[in-house]
Amino acid sequence: MIPQRTYNQASQLGTAVHYVVEQVLLKKRKLKDFLGELILEEGMKDEVLITKHELACAKICIKYVKDEYKRTKKAANGKKVKMFPERKYDLTKVYNAPMGGTADITIIEFGGTLHIIDYKNGRMSVDVN
Repeated sequence: MIPQRTYNQASQLGTAVHYVVEQVLLKKRKLKDFLGELILEEGMKDEVLITKHELACAKICIKYVKDEYKRTKKAANGKKVKMFPERKYDLTKVYNAPMGGTADITIIEFGGTLHIIDYKNGRMSVDVN
């Protein structure tokens, strides 16, 4: 049985910044458009205000992901490469048990390497149960 998710300021902030990163990587919104916005996403109890600090953190992540994607495409020797922000994976059939989750960013080089990027936000310890 999967334990209930716990909530604290750090987990709420991380969820909000993950949302910003996802939206920018999917080219649905521009980073600057989030400044001053209150974010309330699935899995959050409270709204989080996006400040310049949160935008700076998101910008670092977005740059890293884009650079990694470009580097992977360049090294792929013509193989297909795709990037998936906030992608859900069901590993039930792989491990014959109810298992899975959401990867922050996945870059797949088909027939090659799988890159999983796990964005962390902040300095506070977060219980992931």
